[in-house]
Amino acid sequence: MSADNGIYIAEFPTLDGGREWRVIETQAIGNLDYYPEGSPEEAREIVRYYGAAQGFSTVVEASKKAFEIQDYYGWTEYGVCVLPPFEHPMEVYRNRAAASPETEQEMI
Repeated sequence: MSADNGIYIAEFPTLDGGREWRVIETQAIGNLDYYPEGSPEEAREIVRYYGAAQGFSTVVEASKKAFEIQDYYGWTEYGVCVLPPFEHPMEVYRNRAAASPETEQEMI
């Protein structure tokens, strides 16, 4: 049986022109590529996965956290992975996600 899980580090720009790295443990990370790029639905998935994740100011700090999480779980199918950088700050994805029809349904 496949666990399909891993620890994923993602880089996001910040509104002030800096960078931040967010770390999550999750399954089915491929869901991030399911919806068309730039769509509200894609933004909703990015926020679902990374919106509540703590932001780190360096990739070194994020990596330390990722390996702490890995140690906690003991084993993941995909280990610790670094995703390609995201194009927009998390706030942009949150605003786009607000336009997603499913998000409106969830709020009712």
